Amino acid sequence: MIKKGIILVLAALVVLSSTLYALHLTTSSKSLVSRDLVVYTQGIALIKEIRTVKLNKGLNEIIISDIPSQIDATSIVVKSLNSSVKVLEQSYDYDLVNYQKLLARSIGKKIKVKIDNETIEGILLSYDHNTLVLDINGKPEIVFTYKAKYIVLQTNISEYTLRPSLKVVLEAEEPGTYLLELIYLAKGISWTPYYAIIVSSDEKQIEELAGWARIVNNAGIDFENVGLSLLAGEVQIVSGETYIRPLSKTYYEAGGIPSPLSQFSEEKLFEYHIFKLNRRIDLKNNEAKQISFITAKNVSCIKEYFVDYVRKGPKVYVAISFNNTKTNNLGVPLPKGIIRVYKNTESGIVFIGEDRIENKPVNSTVRVVVGVAYDITVSRKMLESRKISESSFRYKYRIVLKNHGNKAVSVKVIEHAYGSWEIVDTTHSYTKVDAHTFEFRVEVPPNSEVTIEYTIIIWW
Repeated sequence: MIKKGIILVLAALVVLSSTLYALHLTTSSKSLVSRDLVVYTQGIALIKEIRTVKLNKGLNEIIISDIPSQIDATSIVVKSLNSSVKVLEQSYDYDLVNYQKLLARSIGKKIKVKIDNETIEGILLSYDHNTLVLDINGKPEIVFTYKAKYIVLQTNISEYTLRPSLKVVLEAEEPGTYLLELIYLAKGISWTPYYAIIVSSDEKQIEELAGWARIVNNAGIDFENVGLSLLAGEVQIVSGETYIRPLSKTYYEAGGIPSPLSQFSEEKLFEYHIFKLNRRIDLKNNEAKQISFITAKNVSCIKEYFVDYVRKGPKVYVAISFNNTKTNNLGVPLPKGIIRVYKNTESGIVFIGEDRIENKPVNSTVRVVVGVAYDITVSRKMLESRKISESSFRYKYRIVLKNHGNKAVSVKVIEHAYGSWEIVDTTHSYTKVDAHTFEFRVEVPPNSEVTIEYTIIIWW
């Protein structure tokens, strides 16, 4: 009877242990069904994975190791796509093996240290960055690490974590193969848009506009055959799942006009814009890849000159401006980035300047400041400064624009005034832009100069 009772207890323990962890499985890239990335300009990416896992009935522990080393552990969301499987626990192990951990686990164990032609064996008592303290035949001996050619430890490498891994405890009602969804944020992945435009020889048209997305992967893992989406906008907090609704027909296709988005579908997502690549790609670790995402031709533009003496100094700047509209063969969100400008000349294409633009929505005007005009100069002088009362002053200014070129130019002169103000006398008409800004627009003939004089009263 006693033997039978012992056998029953042992059998119960076996059943209990098999129920506690029916399967301990380390997954590999072969378990990966799909992986999709939403990449942000702030140096992070939202990664969504679908994996297959083979489970026994009861509790199962799986270890997923092929994940980015720069994963944000607080962002991990694990979901079962089958109602018969429950996710009970998840933990992230990032305590990777290194020199210190190897020595720490070897304290009290015998090690071998190779020094020149001699091999020293002893029990490791302690260590620091410079020395090892060994017990050799009952006597302590100090070995300087800089003398060691190599150290052999009596530990098993399988005891250590070689790369970050995610451990998940699942409970399955029945044995079988199931689908698991992982969603998490990872650092080290970013994208940057940049543009190139070619201006026609008459400077009235952009012959070609090309936008490129530069994606950099420093996340610590290769991404193979992944879906890629690029989010444009300044995201402060990202949490949960990002859902991207596939587009069946784009705005441009509906209107019969080819979309400037060469390989991407674009849609509004919350207060941002998202560009989804229409094919899957490979993105290796430590790789920077450029993908064309906007192409447009025959975009009308204008060249304009402007002066902002107070804020930008005594220089006349030249800019290329164009409307981001569908009727102007464009009309897509332009994420902030650098625009490089080239001009088509008789001798070939020449680089004429670059500027950084902010996010430009559809139906906005894009102004690219390319440099300072060589043949147009400006000077500004205060002619009068008089106190009228305790809280009001009278000022008079003279602005002289000189055109040393052989073509007439139109120049916008931007001026600023703070407090309450009124222009009481002026040689040229002006436009009030806002509470503190007004501007003059003047035509300057070739090889000539134009003088603007105005008197302004400012009070508080």
